[in-house]
Amino acid sequence: MAIRISQSLVTCIAPPGASGAVAVDVVTEEGQAGAVNAVSFLYGPAAVLLRVVPSQGADSGGGVVTCVGANFAPSQELLCG
Repeated sequence: MAIRISQSLVTCIAPPGASGAVAVDVVTEEGQAGAVNAVSFLYGPAAVLLRVVPSQGADSGGGVVTCVGANFAPSQELLCG
């Protein structure tokens, strides 16, 4: 699934894949394809969440929660929910 955010930005949900790099292609509804040169997507081990600290908080929210686990990839966009 892909969502067009703007003329220059599309977000996609990656399908399952084996570890390693894969080429990125974009295909429009009209069947026009565009390969992204020298850009790849890297499949790696799944993130594992072991615990959150603290394990509870106020109903009003706003507390800081620390997630402890493994295989967290560097990212500019992280979401907690």
